[in-house]
Amino acid sequence: MFRKLLSLSLAASLAGAPLSCAEDPMAAIERIEEELGASAEVQELLSMLEGVVGRLAARGIAPGDLARLQSSKGNSVEALGWSAEEAELFQARLEALRDTLLARYPELRALVPETGAAPCGTGAPRLSDDVNEVPLDPPVKGSNRVTCKWGPFVIALIACANAAIAAGGNPGVYFICAYQALCSYCGGGWVDSACN
Repeated sequence: MFRKLLSLSLAASLAGAPLSCAEDPMAAIERIEEELGASAEVQELLSMLEGVVGRLAARGIAPGDLARLQSSKGNSVEALGWSAEEAELFQARLEALRDTLLARYPELRALVPETGAAPCGTGAPRLSDDVNEVPLDPPVKGSNRVTCKWGPFVIALIACANAAIAAGGNPGVYFICAYQALCSYCGGGWVDSACN
């Protein structure tokens, strides 16, 4: 099956990120792949995403309807059924997890644009018909356990967090981007049903 991949603007921003390491950054990411997957912060990000996917499904919002979340922070908060305080707590936790991952794994910094450099406005990652689609064999399709290509998935989640911050803390921008990353780089468990 075809799955959504990160939008061209996000991919371009990742490709355009300045490389500050002498070592090939992707080789460094491959070296810490298992450690990333076992990280409590990455598992919390995955759990937060699972909670939102479930919440949206319970509210009757299908993945194809996610585009309405990106129009404004208010629309995103309303669609999620959150209060303004819940949205602020989520944003603060997202930023804290991002900062912890970047501090613990400096290899990630070379591949993720800074918050100020994240695309915003019309250049923000958007779920649309013109998103590239590529065939992907998830790591463990059909298993009860979620597995991911952890390096690319974590890089995408950090870039998604940066894009949401650049968009004024709009959680919808994060979820649209993170959902695309989830369906592109993960499989098994609840992910199979959420992405199909």
